Amino acid sequence: MSLVSMIEPLQRHPLHSTAAILEAALKDMGAAKGSKLPETSPMAALRPIIVYGLSDVRAACQAALEQGMAGLAIMTPSGVAHSLGPQWFKHLLQAARQAYAELKITAIMDCGPYEGHVMNALNSGLKDVYYHGDDESAEKLGWIAAKTGANIHRKFKDILDLKGEGDQLAACREWFSKPSRPRARV
Repeated sequence: MSLVSMIEPLQRHPLHSTAAILEAALKDMGAAKGSKLPETSPMAALRPIIVYGLSDVRAACQAALEQGMAGLAIMTPSGVAHSLGPQWFKHLLQAARQAYAELKITAIMDCGPYEGHVMNALNSGLKDVYYHGDDESAEKLGWIAAKTGANIHRKFKDILDLKGEGDQLAACREWFSKPSRPRARV
């Protein structure tokens, strides 16, 4: 009996189930013993902006457009994966993508050191998560994420946190106009 048949109901197609993804990732991990996924995601050069609501997202998107950027990365604050969950972020992202369709918005959920939050985010369809737990778990989560076409981010060069910024638009404009910002949280 496979893992899929033990966990998922019969009416769900196994290719779309979490158990099928886990089973495939575990098989790949077993076949690739000794090889590791890259330590950082392919988008490690991203400089995300931590947003707390739609006004922050609007400011970030407006500043990106003013700078002539094709896209930007937004990220949830730490703890949102636990308190509000990925659905809140998906709704925020949907509103942003409707209002700023010309921008490619990379949406990163900060899942902290919690594997369960990462799995919940991936299962909800998010494609980018920030995980700062142990390396062994990160490797396993990386295999699972790869099966869903998602990315596990471990490090960022720098991050802009809009918490406490009086003028979010001005902060985002400054952020995009400079290659790095010393007061950013990493």
